[in-house]
Amino acid sequence: MKKFIFIPVVVLAGVFLFSACGPQKNDEKKSMSSISEQTVKAAKDSLINIFGKADEMRINKGVDQAAALWTKDDGPDSTFLNFCMESFTPSGTELDTLFDKFNYYFENMFGHYNMLTIEMMRNLHEPRGTIKTIDEMFGSYDVTAHFSEDMFANKTAFVVLLNFPHYTLQEKNDNAAKWTPRQWGMARLGDMFTERVPSNLLLKASEVSVNGENYIASYNIYMGNVLNDKGGKYFADDKILLTHWGLRDELKSNYADSNGLAKQEMIYQVMQRIIDQSIPEVVINNPDVQWNPVSNKVTKEGKEIEAAAEPDKRYQILLDNFKMQKELDPYYPFYENFIGRQFDGGMEMAQADVEKLFIDYVSSPAIQEIGTLIKKRLGRDLRPFDIWYNGFVSRNGLNEDELDKITRKLYPDNVAFNKALAGLLKKLGFNAEKADYIASYIAVDPARGSGHAWGSAMKNDVSHLRTRIAGDGMNYKGYNIAVHEFGHNVEQTISMHFVDNYMLQGVPN
Repeated sequence: MKKFIFIPVVVLAGVFLFSACGPQKNDEKKSMSSISEQTVKAAKDSLINIFGKADEMRINKGVDQAAALWTKDDGPDSTFLNFCMESFTPSGTELDTLFDKFNYYFENMFGHYNMLTIEMMRNLHEPRGTIKTIDEMFGSYDVTAHFSEDMFANKTAFVVLLNFPHYTLQEKNDNAAKWTPRQWGMARLGDMFTERVPSNLLLKASEVSVNGENYIASYNIYMGNVLNDKGGKYFADDKILLTHWGLRDELKSNYADSNGLAKQEMIYQVMQRIIDQSIPEVVINNPDVQWNPVSNKVTKEGKEIEAAAEPDKRYQILLDNFKMQKELDPYYPFYENFIGRQFDGGMEMAQADVEKLFIDYVSSPAIQEIGTLIKKRLGRDLRPFDIWYNGFVSRNGLNEDELDKITRKLYPDNVAFNKALAGLLKKLGFNAEKADYIASYIAVDPARGSGHAWGSAMKNDVSHLRTRIAGDGMNYKGYNIAVHEFGHNVEQTISMHFVDNYMLQGVPN
């Protein structure tokens, strides 16, 4: 599941993406700046005359980036010029002090924003009864929506823009080996205000994001009610699978089952029905009907019933997100579009480099050799779902029902798994002191959806590990998800507590 480094709805909207600033390639994107070139030059010349050549690079970058986001509402050119003269801080002790103050203030602001957002979304993310309209209202409310707007209004954002340059991804790569942790922290701070999105659009983006999350987190298939052509069942009556991870993990787990191929083909058919949206709407989240995914017929109490296909909601959600990001594009003057923001900013990897990684991977002769080996092991031609073949790991020969018994006994609830975290870290090689410390900053919660890892945004808070836990305990799939998310939580805790400064918390995602 996606990792929550800060606030997920904000990550989508792009407000707090600690993103590098790339060149703008879209000729149609208009500048939002109201500052003339003459005023920009006058500000640079005056500051260089006062502070000298030592700060020339910072002055040139700082004035340019502050001017790029200065609008008429912020004041005339004379106000901008006076602001630059009064707000520029020279390198050295004064700049270090300013940086430390920003670390303190932003950790407290972001940390408490994050804590509040977790509570606003708790009823959506945890199984706390039926989701009501009021839960969705609070869950989609973005508590940070006015943060950026307020920071620009009181000129705090411009103080950052003027004093802490943001760098292109290429500049960061060029300086990576020689920058100190403190210089990296200053670069991260310089990335904070590279956009100026109106708060009403941020709230709209939050609603679109949460709508999509709720759709995925609530999309379950009752596999015990899935029938083959003879009316038989392949799955236990209590087998309920979330379509995000559940179907895939169930498919992977059946390579060791004597009837595994039939189960896998059935799951694959379910997946196809979901993808092409021919799945009957009535079978989603419904324990009261039976469904044959091959014929696509639905029965209730032994009688076939009319069952209309799910409307194209899945693709409407994708389209809504696409349109939302297009609507945000003009407010990111240093990025061409959402794709640029994600690669250069969010992941801090050039799109061309990522594309090459994929091409090199799928073109590797080793992939063909592996495919041949899998085919030989299975004794049949490969099927599309064999991309999830898990026969190269030791657990493949274990029966999942037996694994379920083990995990349910060990972890009857979230509290039991929470208590086991430190022990897991010690078995992985962490010393006792560090294992206990890291585990103390992780809270385990039951998940309504498949699960996720939501990091804290301040040292005085915990990260949240969420996984599915049934009433009779955590099954092996829930355990598998939990261990995966635990890895994210460990990284989130380490990158919050064991870094030189707050701006270095988190990792590119």
